[in-house]
Amino acid sequence: MNETFPYLSALILLPLAGGVLLMLIPRRQALFIKVFALILTLGEFALSLPLFLQFNEQTIQMQFVEQRQWFPEFGISYLLGIDGISMLLIMLTTLLTVVCVLCSWEAIEAKIKEYYVSFLILETALIGAAAVPIGAHIAAGPTFVTTSGWRSDTGPVASIVTGR
Repeated sequence: MNETFPYLSALILLPLAGGVLLMLIPRRQALFIKVFALILTLGEFALSLPLFLQFNEQTIQMQFVEQRQWFPEFGISYLLGIDGISMLLIMLTTLLTVVCVLCSWEAIEAKIKEYYVSFLILETALIGAAAVPIGAHIAAGPTFVTTSGWRSDTGPVASIVTGR
């Protein structure tokens, strides 16, 4: 297992950065927006494959763990890791995001830019929520990140469903 590359952080930050970049693209460039979203989500799926291929199912320990101290005086740290269920949820999320982008290629005719930005932010929130080891660390940081990860998916979902 490659312990040096931060797969989980990259999986969380890539769609977020892509969503921010899409916000800078003019709305009239609909084809570019769709192609960019497709390439980004395909890259995200490819980036998630090592989680599946290098996952050791013989252990119950958290894997691909990333930990950094954020505010040590408050006991807040950046902690990511996955177990078997989280790995499957991340794989499913990255695969279904590609499928959704392909399925929406012709179906979405209005607010194309907003749709794909919302989808990328939703992917960020879902992967972020799945990559936090709940109960593995009793500090304020993981609890905050877990809570913010699950709560941050409601805005993009509402935007996608209502079209506003």
